[in-house]
Amino acid sequence: MWFADTSGVASLPLSSPLSPSLPPAILLSSQQHNAGQLSAFLLHFVASNYVVFEDSDHFHLLEGENLSFVQEHRWPPLSYYRAMEEYQEKYGDLMEGEGLKGLKRGGGVAVGSGKACTIM
Repeated sequence: MWFADTSGVASLPLSSPLSPSLPPAILLSSQQHNAGQLSAFLLHFVASNYVVFEDSDHFHLLEGENLSFVQEHRWPPLSYYRAMEEYQEKYGDLMEGEGLKGLKRGGGVAVGSGKACTIM
């Protein structure tokens, strides 16, 4: 049974791509209708795709426990961005510098400088 829906979910054609604003809107609707499994999945989905949804039209509607869950479980985590900034400050861009010039990747080992190191 379809309920009156102002977000356009009911009229969304099956072949159209999912709009980034829909999952946060559906999350709120699922919580209003006590759809616990759907709500849990959508919280996980929004947190796992945080970068996609943070600029969506309905993301600002998340508040309280929903917002704290999504921010706590976001992917990539804020620690990743801090680690990347530290890495860039420490090493810079090695691909443009002299650091890896002439190296070839093969089988998980850097080859070409006479030294072998594991590439993760």
